[in-house]
Amino acid sequence: MMLDAIAVVVIGGVSFNGGEGHILGVIFGVILLAILSNGFDLTGVSSFIKMLVTGAIIILAIVVDKYRNR
Repeated sequence: MMLDAIAVVVIGGVSFNGGEGHILGVIFGVILLAILSNGFDLTGVSSFIKMLVTGAIIILAIVVDKYRNR
């Protein structure tokens, strides 16, 4: 659950530097992660792969955030 919460916030555009983000972005992150998780469940993907993809999304979002805030 903690990994999902972090992923939703980071996907939603909230910066790890603090103080930056919008509720609509977080709602978008929730919807995106729910669609992704549901798709994985429907196709029978293991939970390990789901966590791996979620972690990759978090890393990608952090990299994008760092380049955006330069």
